[in-house]
Amino acid sequence: MYSKVIPIEDAIADAYMDLVKYVEQNYYIKVSRYTTSSFLSVKLGKELGKRAVTSQVFASDEEARINVRR
Repeated sequence: MYSKVIPIEDAIADAYMDLVKYVEQNYYIKVSRYTTSSFLSVKLGKELGKRAVTSQVFASDEEARINVRR
């Protein structure tokens, strides 16, 4: 399967991550994320960490679901 990487402007990515932080803090008790892409996992973790967002990024949906149930 072919996947095309489309670059996202930094300002758009920053605005999106700020929105993620707002939604998590105001509407959710606990959040887990997962991605099979190690690159995306590192990037998401870094951006969430800069914003002091507590959700973790896992390597599989199973790991993410287990974490949410704890």
